Amino acid sequence: RLLAAVYEFTHKESIQALASAVERGVSVKIVRHCKGSYHTRVKRDDIVKDESGNIVKDWIPDDTTEAAKKAIDAVGFQSLKYARVWQHDTFIERKHSAGIMHNKFIILVRNGKPVEVWTGSTNLTDGGFYGQSNVGHIVRDDDVATDYLEYWERLARDIPGRKRSSKIENDNEHGPMDELNERQQSNLEGHITSPSINVIFSPRKTT
Repeated sequence: RLLAAVYEFTHKESIQALASAVERGVSVKIVRHCKGSYHTRVKRDDIVKDESGNIVKDWIPDDTTEAAKKAIDAVGFQSLKYARVWQHDTFIERKHSAGIMHNKFIILVRNGKPVEVWTGSTNLTDGGFYGQSNVGHIVRDDDVATDYLEYWERLARDIPGRKRSSKIENDNEHGPMDELNERQQSNLEGHITSPSINVIFSPRKTT
């Protein structure tokens, strides 16, 4: 299995590699940034209202969301079966992040066990690969991969980042993200053994 979380997502070669994995029968799940805003519908300079007199509003994706959707839709498949998997069973839209969902990582899960992570500062865009001074790391460590898997599962449930309500505050499993992240990594102070790898996820209540 491949489990990814992406912000900008327009680099053709990366997208094609993931799509090819789908066509080989690999289970691929990608949490992607999905933000936008509601705009009042206007027709011939008049505000459109429904039968009850309520103003009609349309959800308009932001540029990052729209660009990724176009890149996703541009992928071709030899099999209609896997084209449907790509369109309907691969992507998970994250709409309730605290701001943008600026993640970029891919987890390799082998035989049900997370074993590797690719991560870094590189967005999956031409600019991210060829125009900016970015880094990418492959971490082959079961513990790190497990930490990332727990974090990915929270992203996939679209848990609010910092939004608080009485319902969410009393829910020890579903959020918000900043509280769950701190629960996973409760103590970032004190002595750190060397050599070691320490994973820190955001948002956090203290940042």
